[in-house]
Amino acid sequence: MLSNFFKRKRQQSIFTVQQTTAPTTSTSNGHHHHHHRQSVIISGLSASIRELEQLVKLPSQVDEKDWLAQHVLEFYENLFLLIDSMKLNHDCTELNCPSMSGGDCYEYRWFDDESTNVQYHQPTTVSAPLYINLLSEWIDTKLDDPKVFPQQDDKAYPKKFKPTVVKIFSRLFRVFAHIYHRHGSYINNLGISAHINTLFKHFVLFTVEWDLMQKAEYGPCMNVLCKLFGEEYAKKKFQ
Repeated sequence: MLSNFFKRKRQQSIFTVQQTTAPTTSTSNGHHHHHHRQSVIISGLSASIRELEQLVKLPSQVDEKDWLAQHVLEFYENLFLLIDSMKLNHDCTELNCPSMSGGDCYEYRWFDDESTNVQYHQPTTVSAPLYINLLSEWIDTKLDDPKVFPQQDDKAYPKKFKPTVVKIFSRLFRVFAHIYHRHGSYINNLGISAHINTLFKHFVLFTVEWDLMQKAEYGPCMNVLCKLFGEEYAKKKFQ
């Protein structure tokens, strides 16, 4: 059990600052946004596809659920660290991104039937920065919940662990999809495309290795996947 893995110092997110300085609304009032940020391991930029394929496999003598839990936190940290470091909130604004789109044909709506905001008990269209803020808060809540991610060595992982992991990965993928489709030029201008490309390749190979996403979910990023992996490999792996 990775009991110390979830005890992280937290830092405030750029999207929290944006929300708290914006006019208060029924959907953003009272949200305080924090991230787990420590011991972040960024995938090596020189890693080949074959090397990444080996990285996602379960090492010997490592518990499968520990491996999944570790990668939930690492991919979450890595992605949001990149979002903060690139100051995505300068480009991903309420005005520029009034919905959480993953392309012309894809809109991701926020749904959380456990939310204190009853509005989210039904799939709800929200802006991309608000979606990303809500997602980070939701993941933090799950990571802090010992009924989902046990924080003591003698506690077994509950039945809801794997379904929660699947949902976290599915929603993190949506953030990648939005960034690629709406903020590609911004990323290229910053010169950090290699970082997010390597992280995304590692991420999707992990989801395939551990059967964490349905093939249809990769659809919004198939063009990106074909460019990163080659068309033949991508279609075989993700379609």
